[in-house]
Amino acid sequence: MAAQGDLSGDRLEIRVKAARGLTKIAGTEPSCIVGIEYGMEKRATEMVSSLTPEWDKSKMYVFSNVAEQDVEYLVFKLVHKDMTTFKDVVIGVLPVELSTVMNSPNITQDGWRQLRSNGDGGPEFPGVELRIQMTYMMDDIELGEDPEFDESQAKHKPNFLSLTLEKGRNLMIEQGRSSVDPEAIITVLGTSKVTTCVRNDTNPRFNWKGGFNINQPDWVVEIAVRDRARFGSPILGRCRVTMTEILAEQPFKHWVKLLDDQYRFGPEGLGEVLLGADFVYNRKARRLIPSMPRFGRSSKQNADKRDQSLVAEAEHDRLLSEAEAAGDNLDATVAMFGEEREIWEKEQAAAQALALKQQKQQAKRMEKVMPGDYQVSIHVIEARDLKPQDSSGTSDPFVTAKCSLGGTSRTATQKSNNSPLFDERLVFSYKDLTRQALHEATITVSVYDEDFYIFKQMIGSCSFDILGIYTKNEQHEIYRSWVGLTDTEENNDEVGIQGFLKLSISVLGPGDPIPVHDLEEELKLERSRERDEPGAEGTMQWARERKLEYIAMSIHKAQELLTTSNVVFSSRVYCRLEFAGNKINSHPCTVNSATFNEQLWVPAYVPTMATRVVISMWKRGGAFATDIPLGHHYIDFAKIKKCKRERELKKDLNKENQWKWVNLYGADIKGVKQKSSSAKLMNTFGEHASTYRGRLLINTRTLLRPPADFNNVPVRKKLPISVTDSLLPKQANYVLRGFLIQGCEIPEFKNILPDLEEGTNIAKMKVKITIGANSIEWDYASNGKGMVVWNALAETKNISLPEDFNQIPDAMIYLIRENDNAPVSFLRVPVVELLAENFQGPPKFYHLRPDRSRKAALGEAEYAGSVSIKLGFGREEVARQHQWSDFSEVDETSAYCLRIHLFQARGLPASDESGTIDPYVKIRFNGLRTKSSQKEKTCDPCWFESLEIDNNSLMLPEDPDFCPEIVLRVWDSDGMFSANSPVCGFHLSLKDVPREVGGTATAPEPKWHECFLCNDTLEKPAPEGNKKGELLVSFQLISKKTRNEIVRPNLEIISETLRPHYKLVWLDILAWGVRDLQGGSNPYVRFDIVGSDGKITSHKSKKSNKPNGRSANFLERIVTSIELPEDIIFTPMLNIRVYDNVYGGVGTDMVGSVSVDLVNKLPWSESYQAPQNEEFETAAKIDKGKQKILDRRAKAKAAGKQMDSDDDDDGGDDDEAVVELNSDDEAEKPIDPSTLDSGLGAFDFTSSKTSSSIWQLPEDVHSLVKKGKGGDNGDDFLGDWWGGKEEEFNGGEDPAVTNDLPDPRELGIDIPDSWASKEWLQDRDFWVQKGGSNLEAYLKTSPFENYILKKGCTKSNGTSTVRVVGKFKGLISISDSKNAEPLVPLERVADYVARLYVWKAESLQPSDPNGKADPYLKIHMGGFSESGRKGHEIATVNPDFYKVYEIPMKIPGESQLKISVYDWDRFHLPGSSDTLIGETIVDVEDRYFHKNWKSLGELSDQKPLTGAPKPIEARDLFIPESSNSQGKVYLWLEVMPAGEARALKPVNFNRPPPMEIEVRVILWALSGYSCDESSQDYFVKTYLKGAPRKKKETDTHWRSKTGSAQWNWRHKHIIEVPLDMPDKGNLVVEVWDRDIISSNDSLGAFTLPLSDWLKKCYIEQVPIKPFELMNNKINGKEDDKNDLALKLAEDLEEEEMGNGEGDDNVELKAKAPPAMSPMHAPTMGGDVYDDDAFDVDEIQEPIGEDDEEDSTEEEDEDDENAALVKKDKKDEKKPKKPENVLDVLRELVGLPVARDDAHWFDLGVMDVESGEYTTNGQLYITVELVPIEQAESSPVGSGRSEPNTAPYLPPPAGRLKIGLDPCSILCALFAEFPGIICCICCCCCAIILLAVMMVGSTYISAFAALGI
Repeated sequence: MAAQGDLSGDRLEIRVKAARGLTKIAGTEPSCIVGIEYGMEKRATEMVSSLTPEWDKSKMYVFSNVAEQDVEYLVFKLVHKDMTTFKDVVIGVLPVELSTVMNSPNITQDGWRQLRSNGDGGPEFPGVELRIQMTYMMDDIELGEDPEFDESQAKHKPNFLSLTLEKGRNLMIEQGRSSVDPEAIITVLGTSKVTTCVRNDTNPRFNWKGGFNINQPDWVVEIAVRDRARFGSPILGRCRVTMTEILAEQPFKHWVKLLDDQYRFGPEGLGEVLLGADFVYNRKARRLIPSMPRFGRSSKQNADKRDQSLVAEAEHDRLLSEAEAAGDNLDATVAMFGEEREIWEKEQAAAQALALKQQKQQAKRMEKVMPGDYQVSIHVIEARDLKPQDSSGTSDPFVTAKCSLGGTSRTATQKSNNSPLFDERLVFSYKDLTRQALHEATITVSVYDEDFYIFKQMIGSCSFDILGIYTKNEQHEIYRSWVGLTDTEENNDEVGIQGFLKLSISVLGPGDPIPVHDLEEELKLERSRERDEPGAEGTMQWARERKLEYIAMSIHKAQELLTTSNVVFSSRVYCRLEFAGNKINSHPCTVNSATFNEQLWVPAYVPTMATRVVISMWKRGGAFATDIPLGHHYIDFAKIKKCKRERELKKDLNKENQWKWVNLYGADIKGVKQKSSSAKLMNTFGEHASTYRGRLLINTRTLLRPPADFNNVPVRKKLPISVTDSLLPKQANYVLRGFLIQGCEIPEFKNILPDLEEGTNIAKMKVKITIGANSIEWDYASNGKGMVVWNALAETKNISLPEDFNQIPDAMIYLIRENDNAPVSFLRVPVVELLAENFQGPPKFYHLRPDRSRKAALGEAEYAGSVSIKLGFGREEVARQHQWSDFSEVDETSAYCLRIHLFQARGLPASDESGTIDPYVKIRFNGLRTKSSQKEKTCDPCWFESLEIDNNSLMLPEDPDFCPEIVLRVWDSDGMFSANSPVCGFHLSLKDVPREVGGTATAPEPKWHECFLCNDTLEKPAPEGNKKGELLVSFQLISKKTRNEIVRPNLEIISETLRPHYKLVWLDILAWGVRDLQGGSNPYVRFDIVGSDGKITSHKSKKSNKPNGRSANFLERIVTSIELPEDIIFTPMLNIRVYDNVYGGVGTDMVGSVSVDLVNKLPWSESYQAPQNEEFETAAKIDKGKQKILDRRAKAKAAGKQMDSDDDDDGGDDDEAVVELNSDDEAEKPIDPSTLDSGLGAFDFTSSKTSSSIWQLPEDVHSLVKKGKGGDNGDDFLGDWWGGKEEEFNGGEDPAVTNDLPDPRELGIDIPDSWASKEWLQDRDFWVQKGGSNLEAYLKTSPFENYILKKGCTKSNGTSTVRVVGKFKGLISISDSKNAEPLVPLERVADYVARLYVWKAESLQPSDPNGKADPYLKIHMGGFSESGRKGHEIATVNPDFYKVYEIPMKIPGESQLKISVYDWDRFHLPGSSDTLIGETIVDVEDRYFHKNWKSLGELSDQKPLTGAPKPIEARDLFIPESSNSQGKVYLWLEVMPAGEARALKPVNFNRPPPMEIEVRVILWALSGYSCDESSQDYFVKTYLKGAPRKKKETDTHWRSKTGSAQWNWRHKHIIEVPLDMPDKGNLVVEVWDRDIISSNDSLGAFTLPLSDWLKKCYIEQVPIKPFELMNNKINGKEDDKNDLALKLAEDLEEEEMGNGEGDDNVELKAKAPPAMSPMHAPTMGGDVYDDDAFDVDEIQEPIGEDDEEDSTEEEDEDDENAALVKKDKKDEKKPKKPENVLDVLRELVGLPVARDDAHWFDLGVMDVESGEYTTNGQLYITVELVPIEQAESSPVGSGRSEPNTAPYLPPPAGRLKIGLDPCSILCALFAEFPGIICCICCCCCAIILLAVMMVGSTYISAFAALGI
C-alpha cells in the first residue's frame, strides 16, 4: 500500500476515491486533481481526465502528530488543469472539521461529501461531490498504557475511557425465527457508538475498539445488542457497567450478562458480551471530543447546576422511557454524536426556520386578503369548436357555474350551435367570508348540451381557484381569456379538448372597485397579443396547447381515525381525490382496518388555472343518510413531484421517504351538532377545526405521460406494490412536556350538586394537550372567580411520530369542564413553533377559542379563557439536553400591590341603540378585581382615576413569566333591571408592567391599548378591523415587604396628579348643515367636549328645517375658547350629536352621533392638518390596470416611431429580403394538374400555371415581411394574411396556422374608434383615460368636513346594528387666536342648476334569470326626482343611457345627488318595486365650493357655448346590503347659476342612431381538404354571432374526391348596428359534409371578426370590402379607387361635362350607383380584369347593361379639352389589364380566379377522438358590407339567383350533374363510377345474350321440328 507521511504515533490516514456530478468545461472533460491541505502541509493526487474520475484507492495520504498541532480544519480542493491556457480552475472546496474525525479514533469514515463554491467569483459547479475515506489512528494509546506518560501526569485525574467489545455468546433467538443479525450500541454520557453488524450468528465476534472522553464525576457504560434483521431493530438485551466496577479492577475485562429492558434477568438467558475497559489520563484526549453542541439558549438561572446534572437526568429519563415502553417493538434511542449530531442540528434548524418563514410569508400574503363580503362575477362571452353531441352534428349548449362556497347559475341555451355567443353574466355574492374559506374555494364552469326536458350531457368544463384569481393582478380578474374544456364526468369516453370557452372572471372583495376597461383598446391589445405572443396566457393557441397529465395519489392506509363511537364497528370510510372538477372515490374500508392499497388517478390539463388538489376522507352515511366528511387536506398542484411514466412511479413507490402522512382535522364527534354551520366549516376547512381526526399515508405524483387507456377519465387501480414497513416514513421518539401554571378568565359552569369538600357548585376545570393520538393532561382544579391554579408538570415520553416534522399533527389545547368531561374551548398550535423552541421557550398565555360546534357552546358574551403554560415538544435527544427544573420558584411568592391609572377611552363600540354606551372598566388580576366609575352615554369617556388591586392578598412569584395576566374589560351598564354586558377589552402580560419598590407620587407615562371583542384571540391589531376602541392606561406593580404594608401615597393623591397641563385655545366650528338625515323634521346639532375640570362643555346650533328637515342648513359659526392638554396623547374627542323633535315637538331624541379626533387639528401636533385639507372619505384609487394599458399604448407608439425611423435608415436590408423571398418562391415546385383531379375540370384553380399573379408579393412589402419574421421588433406585420399560403413566399416548412388578418390600422386604413363622433368627449375624458374612478380621487381634498352620523350598537358576539343615518357638514379648526372671518363664507341661499350627464353604465349586476338586466335611471335630489322606467334598456348589463338632467337646486341646501340604477320588472309582488341594482351619491356642494373643481375647464373653447366642461367620472354603484361594487356609471356634473343655465344650452349628447347593414358573403371554393373517405359532399353554413339562428347554407358539391369543391354562392345577413358587444359582429363560417341517411358531419370552421369594418361602414355610409382594402394597401394601390364617394363625384362631373343630361338623371345616378358587372372592375367590384381579347363592354352586352360612359365620349368629341380631361380621368379609373387570359376564361366557365376582394382561410378542425385541434383545408371567400339603403337600391340575389351582379356568380364547373334524362344520369354515373358501370353493362349484355340464346334455341328447335 502506498502511503505519503509518517506512520508512527497518532496520525490521520486519508484516501481520495472518486468524484461525481462533474460537467464539461469549455466543451471537454475536466482534468481533475485533488489537493489536500493540513495546516502548512499539502498533498495532491494524480490527474484524471473524466466526468466521473476515480483515483488509486490503494494510495494513502498520512498526516502525523495530529493531536499536537493546532489545526482545526482539513481542506480538500478539486482543481481542473486547463492544458490549453495552463490555468487552474477551482471546481470546489471541502473543509472538514477535524473534531468530527478525531471524535471516532480507529474508526474509518467513508462517504460522499458535497463541495462548496470557492467564492472567488469564478464559475460555479453545483452538485459536485467527492468521496473520501478518513481514519484517525491512535496506535500509541493502549489500555492501561500511555507512551507519553510521565511522573507529572500521575497527579492528573483520568479523562479517557478506552473500551473493547470483542465478542458475544448465546444470544437469544426469538421464537419462530432461525437466526439473528446482532449489532451492539455502546453509550457513555449520552454519546453512542455502534459496532459492525454480524450476519446470522448467535456468537458474534465484534472486535470493536473505541474511546470516550470523560468529563463528569459519575458515569455508566451501557451496552444494548439489537437485531438488525427485523424491522425496527428490536433490542435483544441490555447491560450496564458502572464506574465503580471498572475502577475496582484495572484493566477491566469480563463477560457481562445481558438483561431485559428493565435490567432484570429473564426466565431464559439472553446472552453475554465480553467487555474490556481501562480508565486513564491522556493529554491528547482533551482535543479528541469537543463539548457537546447545545440546542438553543440555556436558561439564565441555574445554568451551571443544570449542566452538571445533565448526564444523570438524561440517563434517568431514558431508563424511565424504556421501562414505560416495555413490550413495545420500538426503536432504541441512540444518541447522536460528532458530525452526525451537528449535521442533524443544522438540518433541523434550517428546516424549522424554513417552515416558520413559509408560515409567516403565507400569513403575510393572506393579510392582503381581507375577510368580508366577496363577489364572483363570470362573464361568459362565447364558445368555439364545441364537440357535437346531437345527431344533427351540432349541440344545444348552455353554461353553468358552480362555486364550492355554494350556489349554481346557468346561461340560456343556444340552439343548434357549435360556436355560440352567450354574452351573459353569472354572479355569486357571499357575506362575511373568512380568509381560509376564500383560500380553499373553487369555481367550476361547465358547458352542457341540453337534451330532452331535464336531461343534459356535459361537453366540457374548467375549474379556477378563487383566491388565485383574486391575487392574479391588481384588478382581481381574468379578462377575456380562452380556456380549453375537458369532460370531467365519470365514465365518459371523451378524450382531450372538447371545445373552447371565452370568459372573464372577477373576484371583488370589500371596497374593491370594478375595473375600468376600454373595450376598443382591449380588443386591439387582444389582437396584437394573438399575433405577437400566440402562446401567451388567455390566447386561443394557449388554450389549444393544453396537455393531458394525471395526478396519481397512492393511498396505503389510514390510522387513528376518529368517528362516531356507536357505529365504530360498522362504519365504513373512503377517500376522495378532487382536482379541477374531476373526482374519484376509493373503495370503502372499515374504520378498524382502513387499509386501502389503491391508486386514485385524476386528469389534469396543463397549463391549468386550478391549483388546489383536495384529498378528503368520508364516512358512509348509509341508505337514508348523507356521507359525512371526516377531514380535508389541500395540496398545491405546482409542488407535486413529477415523473414521466408509470414505471417511474412504481420505482418511486418502492423508495424510502417517498410516502407521507397527511393529517386530517374536523369537528369533534361527541356533543357536537354535526349539521351546524360551525361543524361543517370545521370538517371542510381544517384551519378552523378543533379536533385531530386521523392521518392518511399517501404518495402523490404528477404523471407527465399517462397510460393511453385512461381516456381522460378518473381511474381507480390497485396499488402496484406491497407497502412494507421499510417504506413507511421514518419514525423518531418525541417528548411532550408541559408545565401548566394557571388559567385566567376561565368560564364558570355550575354543577347540579355542590362539591362538599370545596363548598361550591362551580365545576372544576382541567387542561388537556394532544398531538395526534398522544396527550398530556392535568387533574381537575377549582375555579375561583375565573382563576384556576395548577402549577403542575406533565410529560409523555416515547411518542413515536415521523422524523419529518411536517407530518406531525398540530398540538391541540383543550379546556375541559368536570360535569360532562367535554371541551368548552380550544386552541391549535403549529408543532413547528414548539420544535423551534427546543424546550427552552418561556411560559406564555394561550388565549383559547370557543368551540361553536358544540351543543352546549359558550354564550356570545362568555370569554373562552386563557391558560399559562410552559410547553415543550421535541426529540428525546433534545429533551434530555434541556431538562426542566422543579419550578420551585413558583411557590416562592412575595407581596405586591397593583395600581391601575385609568385616563380615558376613545372609539368604544356603542352598546345602546341610540349609538352610545354607559361605560365602566373592570380589572381582574390573580383572582382579584376592581372597577372604575361609570360614565353616561358616551363612547369617549374620560376617567382620570387610579385603581388598586391589593387587599393584602396579592402574592406573586418573582419571575413575571409565572404570573397571571392583567385583564381589562369595558362593560356597559344597562340599569337595575338588565344585566350588564361586556363590550371589549385587552390582556396585558406582567412583563410589560414596571416593578417599583414603594409607591410614587406620579403615575407612569400612559399608553394607548387597543381593545378587542370578548372572544377575539388575536390580541394585536388585525387588518380585518378587530379593533374595537382604545384605552389610555398605565400600570404600577409595587412590591411590599409584608402583606399588610400600606402603600403610600394613597389613590386620592395620585388621582389628582393624573390630569395633564392645559392651554387656552379657540375652537372654531362652522356648522353648515346636515344632509340626508333620516327622520329629520327640525334638527339641531350639539357639540360636546370634556374640559380641564372633567366636566362636559356643550354648544348647540339653532334649529332649522330650511329647506327641509332631511337637509337642514344651519349656516352658523360657533367660536368659543376651550382648554386642551398640551400633551396630545390626552387630547379629548369632540362629540357631535344631532337631535330632532319628537312627539310633536314636546321632546327631543338623538338622531345620530359621531366622534371627532382633534389630534390632527392641534397646531402643536406633529400630525397637524390645516383646514380644508382633509381627503374625501370615499376617494377611489386610480385603476392601475387601466394605467398599465395606457403605458403600454404609449410604449407601442414610441416603438412604432422608432420602427419607422429604422425603416427609413435601413434601405439595404430590403433588397436582401427580396432576393431571399424570390429565391424561395422560385425553388418551390408547382403542382402538376395531371397528377391530381380536383373535380373542377381542366382549369384547376390550385395550379400555379393558371392562377393570377395577384399572390406575388410587391417588392416594397418584402422588407416588412422580412422584418416581421426576424426583425428586432418581433411584430408580424402581415400576420397570416396569406391564409396559410405564406409558405410559398417564406419557404417555411410548417408555418404557424392562424386566421388573423393584419390590423387594418397598421396598414394605414382609417378605422373609427367608436360608433359615433364624440365631440362632446373633448376636454372631458382625461380622467377616465387615466383610469380614474370617482372624481374625489382627483380632487383629493374636500372644501367641507363631512362626518358620517351613525346610530345603533355592536353586540358582544360581533354582530352590529350600526347604520348610517345622515351626514354632518361643516368645518372644525383649533387655533391659538380667534379668527376674524370664517373659512367658507356663509352665503345666502341662491338658485342654481345642476346639469347631470349620464353616458353609460358598465358591468351591472344581472337581475334577470337570463343573466341580463333591463336597467333604467332614477335621479333624486331634494324635491327633484325623475325616473326613466318607461324608457328602460332591454336585456343588457352594459347600457348606453345618453341622458341629460337639469336639476334645480338651492345652495346652500340639499346637496346629496343620488343616481340610482334599477332593473325593470314586468311583474312584482304588491308593495314591492323594481330591483335596485346600485346607486351612488354625489355631494354637489362639495363640488361647487371646491376651488380646483371650479377651475376645471375654464380655459376650454366650449365654455362660451355650453359652459366649462367638467371631467367624466366612472362611479361605483353600491347597495346597502353589500360592500361590493355593483357596477359603474359614467357621468359628469356641471353646476351653474340659474340665469347662466338659461343662457347656455346643454351639450349635444345623443346616442348614435341604429342602422342595418347587409353583410354579403360569397363562398367561392374549398381546397386541400384531406379525409379518409373516398368522396365528400361539401356545403357551407354561415351566420353572425349576433344572430345565430339565422344560418345560411350553400348548395351541395356532390361526390368530391380530392378535397376540393366549388359553390360560387352568396349569403346575405342583416345586422343592426351599433353593436353593444364586438363579438356579435363575428362571422362564423362552417364547412359540412352532407349525408342523406345519417346526420351531417362538421368538417371545419373559422371565425372572422367584422366589428371594425361594421364600424367603418356605419360611419362612412359606403359599402366596404375589407379584403380588397387591405390587399390594395399591401399592393400599393391608391385609396381613391376604393372610395365610392369619389367615384360618384367623378361620375357626376362626367355627366355635366358630357351629354348634358338633366338634373334628374344626375340625381338618380347620385342616389343609385350603377350595377356592377361580373367582369368589370368598379370601385367596389373587386374584379380587376380587362383584356383586349375579352372586352368588358362586349361581355356586358349579353347581360343587358348600358355603357353610359361610351355615349358620353361620343357626344363630347367636338370638345377637345373636355375629351382630354375625360380621357385622363378614364385612364385613372380604368383598371389594369389582367396578365393571364386564362383567368377570364376560368370565370366565364364558372371556375374560381384569384381576386382582390377574396381571401383564403384555414379551416380549424377539432378531432372528436383525441380532442386535438388541427387545420385541414382552406376556404376562399369574399365579404362585403353594404348599408341597408344602398343594398336596397342595388340589390343582389342570394345564392346565384337574380339579380346576379356585383359580381356575377356563374354556375360552378366540374360538378356531378344528375337530371331527369336517363342518358345524362348514365353519363354522370359513368364519369363518377366507371368501373362499376362497366361491370353492370357487361352483366346486362351477358344476360341479354343468354336470353337471346335461350329464346333463339327454342325457336330453332321449333323450326327444326316443323322442318323449316
